[in-house]
Amino acid sequence: MESVIPIEESDHYIINSSTIILYPMNGNHGEYWTIALDEDYKMFLIKEKPLTVIDRSCTVFGSSYSGRREGAAKLMNYNYMIPIAINGYTDVVVFPLSSPKNRECIWLSHKHIIEFRSLGSKTMVYFRNRFVQTFDIKPSSFESKLLRTAQFRCMLHESAKYYQNHLKSPFLTSQQVFNLGKLFKRHEDGTFEPTRMPCRKQ
Repeated sequence: MESVIPIEESDHYIINSSTIILYPMNGNHGEYWTIALDEDYKMFLIKEKPLTVIDRSCTVFGSSYSGRREGAAKLMNYNYMIPIAINGYTDVVVFPLSSPKNRECIWLSHKHIIEFRSLGSKTMVYFRNRFVQTFDIKPSSFESKLLRTAQFRCMLHESAKYYQNHLKSPFLTSQQVFNLGKLFKRHEDGTFEPTRMPCRKQ
């Protein structure tokens, strides 16, 4: 006998590191709702569409769905069914199985996927908490999305690593400090002027 996972209602669900899948759902009167499934065997019914849940989750971390999407598109030089980094880092990155504009679009969290197998024109996906789900998507298409999202996570990781290494300031002694007051003159109106004006080209 299969175990039953209880469903909790949530008004303000935030996608987090435990989130595995966002399923689209029809509400009681045809509304566009979402079911979120977590790795710790919790399921949440959210009376909002998936893109609203994603947008709010991005907002919690200082951005928005459109902002994350635009950034990812520029970073990857790709503009179709883009993976979304919810918190701007690599641990919570979700990707769509179809166009986000489609009502039936399902979103998966990349970090929870450990394996997938071909079932003809469908794909069986294995998650790290032993969940398994068959999706109506060709294995070749799923693999492409999976690899693209992995590439995106790698690019985010390398970017974060680069700036962490290059923006770290060593401990400064008083002899190493340079007073910027020597470079700029402050006027009474609050504006500044460099003490040495650049030479103009003749």
